[in-house]
Amino acid sequence: MKKWKTLSGEILNIKDMGTSHINNCIKMLKRLLASEPMEAIYTGDSEAAEQAVDCENNQNHQKRESINETIDSFKSELRLREAGKPIGEDYPLKTIQRWEVERFNKEEFN
Repeated sequence: MKKWKTLSGEILNIKDMGTSHINNCIKMLKRLLASEPMEAIYTGDSEAAEQAVDCENNQNHQKRESINETIDSFKSELRLREAGKPIGEDYPLKTIQRWEVERFNKEEFN
C-alpha cells in the first residue's frame, strides 16, 4: 500500500487522501521535478571528479524516478476513483484491470 508523508510529517495511505489533496500533491511534485537538476557533464581529466559527477547524476536520476513513481501512484488512485472506487477502499487487481479497460474503451469510442 502506497503512503505519503505530508509536510507536517503525518503519514497517510494514498487511498485515504482526499481527491483535491492528491491533485495538489501531483502539482507540487511536478514543480519539484521541474526544479531538479538534469544530468551534469564532466569534461575535465580528473577521474575522481568524474566519479563524483557520475554519483551525483545517479542520485538525481533516482530522486526523479522516485518522484515519477509517486506521481504515477497518485494518478492510479485518481483513475480508480473516476471509475467509481470509493475513497479508502482497496480493490483486487482483476477489478482494477477491468476498470482500466472500461475507461479506455469509454475514452476511445466516445
